[in-house]
Amino acid sequence: MADVAEDQRPLIRAFREAGEISFQTVPLAEARANYDLNSAANGLQTGPLAKVQDHAIEVPGGRIAIREYRPLAGRLPAILFLHGGGWVIGGLASHDPLCRLLAQASGAAVFAVDYRLAPEHPFPIPLQDAETGLRWLREQAETLDIDPERIALAGDSAGGNLAAVLANTSDTEPAAVVLLYPVTDLRGGTWGRLTRGVPLSVRSMEWFRGHYAGEAELSDPRLSPLLAAIPSRAPHFIVTCGHDPLAEEGVAYAGRVALHGAEVEHHHLPRHAHGLFTAAGKVATGRRLAEAAAAFLASRLGGGAG
Repeated sequence: MADVAEDQRPLIRAFREAGEISFQTVPLAEARANYDLNSAANGLQTGPLAKVQDHAIEVPGGRIAIREYRPLAGRLPAILFLHGGGWVIGGLASHDPLCRLLAQASGAAVFAVDYRLAPEHPFPIPLQDAETGLRWLREQAETLDIDPERIALAGDSAGGNLAAVLANTSDTEPAAVVLLYPVTDLRGGTWGRLTRGVPLSVRSMEWFRGHYAGEAELSDPRLSPLLAAIPSRAPHFIVTCGHDPLAEEGVAYAGRVALHGAEVEHHHLPRHAHGLFTAAGKVATGRRLAEAAAAFLASRLGGGAG
C-alpha cells in the first residue's frame, strides 16, 4: 500500500480487503447500483446553485435527459459534461457532485448528458447521444441563456473519451477541453501491466470494451481518439494517474494534442488510481484537481454572467 497516495489509500485498502469486487465481477444491474452508491458515499459536498433543471431531448429511437447546473443568473458560458463509467454504468446521479463543483467553481453553466448505456445501446449510440447533446446546446443557446461561442467539453474516463472524440470531430472548435483520466486508445496495448489491486484493472477495461465496442474496429478514431488524424487544437486540461491502465494512453494523448499546437495543462499523479474524482469527498487530491479544472475552464471561458 505504500505505493498508493496517502489520501486514496483507505479506499484502495477497503477495496482489497473486501475481496476486490469490481465492475465485471458482479451482475450488471448490481455494478450500476454499486457505482451510484459509492459515488454518493464518497462524492463532494457542495453548496447551493442558482438552478438545477433536467431537460428532455429527442434522440434517434428515444429521449435522453440533460441536467443543467446554473451557478448564476444571466448569460453564461457553458460546459457539456460527459460522465464516466465505461459507457456501461454511471449517469446523472453518479456525477452530480462533480458537476455541481465544476459549475460553482468555474462560473459556467454545466450541462450533463445522460447518454444511453451499453450493452443495451452499444457504440456508436452513446457517442451519437453526446453529439446530439452538443448540437442541442448550440441550437438552444438563446433559450438556455448561454453564449454559444463559449462552450467547453469535459468528461472523465469513458466520458473523457466521448469529450475527446467530440472535440476532434465537431465542426466548431470547443473553447476548452477537460479530460480526467480519459480512454483514448481502445486497442488496449498498454493496459496489461495493471491486472489487480485497484477497482479499474485490465479485466475491467476488457469488460467495458466488450460491452461498448463489440465487433467494431478499435482503430476507429471515434473509439480511439489518440488515432485521430488531426486532434483538437483547443486548450486542454488533462489528468492521468499512475495506478490506472489508462495512464500511458492518457499521457500519449496529452503529448499528441500538444504536438498539434494545443495548449495543454497536464497533471500526472503517479501514486493515485483511477476514480479519484467520483471519490473526491474522501480523496483530497480529487477535489483539488477538480477545482483546478474549474479554474482552467473559468480562465478560458471568461466565467460569470455576461
